[in-house]
Amino acid sequence: IIPSSFAWVIFSLSVALLLVIFLKPSTWLIGAIIVFSFLVHLYIPAIYRLPYALDDWRQIGMMEKIVAEGSIAPHSIAQTFISPKMSYAPFWGAAIWLKQALHVNLIKLTVWWQALFFSFFLPILLWVLGRQLGTDILSVPGTKLPTLKGCGQDVRTQPAPTQPAFSLLLAFLPALFYPLQLYGAISLPVGFSFLWLILFLIAVMAYLNQPSKKLRVLIGIT
Repeated sequence: IIPSSFAWVIFSLSVALLLVIFLKPSTWLIGAIIVFSFLVHLYIPAIYRLPYALDDWRQIGMMEKIVAEGSIAPHSIAQTFISPKMSYAPFWGAAIWLKQALHVNLIKLTVWWQALFFSFFLPILLWVLGRQLGTDILSVPGTKLPTLKGCGQDVRTQPAPTQPAFSLLLAFLPALFYPLQLYGAISLPVGFSFLWLILFLIAVMAYLNQPSKKLRVLIGIT
């Protein structure tokens, strides 16, 4: 059982991280943000010790059926586009692969795997997305951007940030909102799919900046 003082620990860490992000932003802070994200998503699996709510057990039942029978009931082409089972497929596939790779049962896996997965990857993906946006909001001025050549002359741009606090803030703030705490702490397709959405946005932003065949493939996969 997590003691009530844990809430004060989270509050103190939140204030400390916000101050450091605003006053002395650094790329190394992403590590501290990941640790904070893990602590925030810890309380549900640490307290309940079993899959949380009915939906978790329903997902376990479907995955156990897939493991036992090798598949689920067939669908027509029309059903493929309207059945929620198809949208759950990436989540089921990832969980079943982890079950077989780690040799753990689905009940224990369901308690922990998405809390760990979400805590690690969401801050990183949002940090990368913030960098892709290329914004200099809340940033510390430092180095210069590359020169732009136009009309036969070099045009110097304004100083660019060396330590973008915006991307760190984007990686940190979602951990403070309860819906993302909840869906990041329990193993459901909605939280898993949210990570794919962020990856899709990163790929689109990267493609807009520098189109390539590999990025088109990544966009298609996500």
